[in-house]
Amino acid sequence: LDDAAPAVRRTAVVALARLLGRDYLKWRPELAHRFLCRLGDADGRVKALARHALVEVLLPREPTLFVNHLASLAACLTGESVNPATADLARAFGGAAGAARRRAVYAALLEATPDEGRVQLAAKLARDVL
Repeated sequence: LDDAAPAVRRTAVVALARLLGRDYLKWRPELAHRFLCRLGDADGRVKALARHALVEVLLPREPTLFVNHLASLAACLTGESVNPATADLARAFGGAAGAARRRAVYAALLEATPDEGRVQLAAKLARDVL
């Protein structure tokens, strides 16, 4: 998912979406973070493909996907998480330089989250963060 070539990233998004959609893979935090970060990809085709896979294929199968992973994703992208497996995401999305990419990821996730999920997300953020 983090390859330099957009064609490889597109292929990875499609392959992972198929495997996740058929329950061959389970959502682990590191996989979720890397997959969700494709919503802020520099290549528009990768971004659109990831959005389609998440909203049309994966979200109907697991409606709490965004609620379960958004708080940990925010910690990971801002560098608050100390997980070495996702430290490269903090470098790519962190600081002022990554603000636009983080905003794109968060906006796409919130836009695709149903109202009930937004309420659950607000409660989870209040409980976990505050």
